[in-house]
Amino acid sequence: MLSLGLAGCSGTTGPDEKDPKSGPVNASTPGATAAADGSDSADFTFRLPIAAYSYTEAQNADIGAAEDVLTERCMKRLGIPYTAVQAPEASRASDRRYGLSSAEDAARYGYHLPPKASFNPNKGLDAPTLVALYGRSAGIEGTADPSLDVPPRGCRGEAADSLDEDHRYRAGAETASGIARRSYQQATQDSRVREAVRRWSGCMADRGYTYSDPMAALGDERFLDKPVTEREVETARADMECKAEVRLLQTWFSVETAVQKDMIADGSAELEKLKEAHAAKAAEAREVTGRS
Repeated sequence: MLSLGLAGCSGTTGPDEKDPKSGPVNASTPGATAAADGSDSADFTFRLPIAAYSYTEAQNADIGAAEDVLTERCMKRLGIPYTAVQAPEASRASDRRYGLSSAEDAARYGYHLPPKASFNPNKGLDAPTLVALYGRSAGIEGTADPSLDVPPRGCRGEAADSLDEDHRYRAGAETASGIARRSYQQATQDSRVREAVRRWSGCMADRGYTYSDPMAALGDERFLDKPVTEREVETARADMECKAEVRLLQTWFSVETAVQKDMIADGSAELEKLKEAHAAKAAEAREVTGRS
C-alpha cells in the first residue's frame, strides 16, 4: 500500500508560523511557473494548481518586511532598543511530495535533506528582550520589566496579528489545504500512478533494492538519523534513475494536477476569496513599509 505520509505538504494556508525560540519561520510559497509535465523541475508541490492560492514570494516578502516594521514600533513603545535582523535569501526547498525528486540531491545527500544555512535572528539578545519579542508565556528563561505592558504574544505576535486580523479567511484556507491533502490521496489510488509505482519497484528490484514504493525508500530506517553513507547514495541514485526510466514523477504530477483542477473548480469561489484576502494583506503590508 502506498504511503500517504506527504499528503499535506503543500504550502497553501495562512500566514507564517512563529517559533519563539528561533524567530520567524519563512514559508515561502512560489506559484506554478514551470512546465506542466513536471519534466524540468523537482519543485512539484509549488507547481501544482493549488499553489496559485498560496502567498507569492513577493507577498511573503512584503508581509515579512511589514512585520519587522511593526515589531520595531512595538519594541520602541516598550522602550527596548531593537532592530529586526533580515534573514538571508532562502535556498530552494527539497520537494519530497512524491518521494525523492532531485537527482542532484540524491548524488550529494542520499535521502537526507540538503543542509540549510544557519540563521538565528535572536543571537545576542538578552532574555528580557526575547520576552518582549515573543511574550511572557513563550517559555523563555528570564523576565521583562514587570511594569512593561508586553503583548500576550510579544511584539512579534502583535505585529503578525495586526496584519492578519482583517484578512483571515479560514474557510478558504481550509478549502485549499483540504484540496492539497485529498488530491494527493486520490492520485495515489489512480491506476496510472499505481502502475508507475509497480514498475519503479520492479526496476529497483532488478538493481538489488526491495521497496514497495518511493515512500518506503525515503523512510528506510537504515538511513534515518545517521550520516550519509555510500550505500545510501547508491540507493538514492538508483531510486532516481528508476523514477526517470518509468516516468513516475511526471505521471504522478500529471495525475494529481488533473485531480486538483477538478477540485479547484468545485471550490473556486472560496479559493478566489482566499486569493483576494492574501492580496489585501500584502497591500496593507506595503502601506506599513511605504512600498505601496
